[in-house]
Amino acid sequence: NYVDEQLADIATRRQAMTMTSPHAGTLAMASPGDFPGRYLKRGDVVGYVLDPERFTLLTVVPQSDVDLVRRHTRLVELRA
Repeated sequence: NYVDEQLADIATRRQAMTMTSPHAGTLAMASPGDFPGRYLKRGDVVGYVLDPERFTLLTVVPQSDVDLVRRHTRLVELRA
């Protein structure tokens, strides 16, 4: 029937719009605010899937705090 055909079409279109990654991790996007309303083509880069076990942080701290940062840092939070 017509309603079932429409529902099947919507399900197919929805699946075609779903992005997946071959890797597990955390999605990092440089400017997520740029994407609402924007058309994306297959293959467009929208962000990177990062392994949270392998994050690297490069920062500058005063020499007097180096030992404190190296030995006692358990969590780093980045805010935009």
